[in-house]
Amino acid sequence: MSSNALSRIPSKVYALTTSIVPTNLMDEIRKSYERDRTIQDIIKSLQVSSSSHHNYTWVNDHLNMKGKVVVGRDLEMQNKLISLFHNSTMGGHSSMTVTSKIIGGLFYWKGQQKHIRQYIRECNTYQRNKHENMASPGLI
Repeated sequence: MSSNALSRIPSKVYALTTSIVPTNLMDEIRKSYERDRTIQDIIKSLQVSSSSHHNYTWVNDHLNMKGKVVVGRDLEMQNKLISLFHNSTMGGHSSMTVTSKIIGGLFYWKGQQKHIRQYIRECNTYQRNKHENMASPGLI
């Protein structure tokens, strides 16, 4: 049994390589830190002592939490990320579970699950095309 090269790549790396995002996205995420006082405090602490917040790291001017890029309290930026991974050709208006798994594997922000759920509830395309959860009626 043979496997192709992509099957041996960890799923998180594969997700990153298959998702071509605008080059200014990371700059926009960094700007979201400027509007979030809590994140600013964490960054300042990490710059003084890298072990001040054990779940967070400050690498290449980006805040990471457990390996995920932290996004500040910027509703527009958060909506942009959800749209990128839900509305795009790659996302294909996926379910809440799928969209959350993809975004949650790469990014973190407080209230992320609730925000994604609300976004998808308001997505007309997804609501019109989602599958039925009812059993088929059977033969008549």
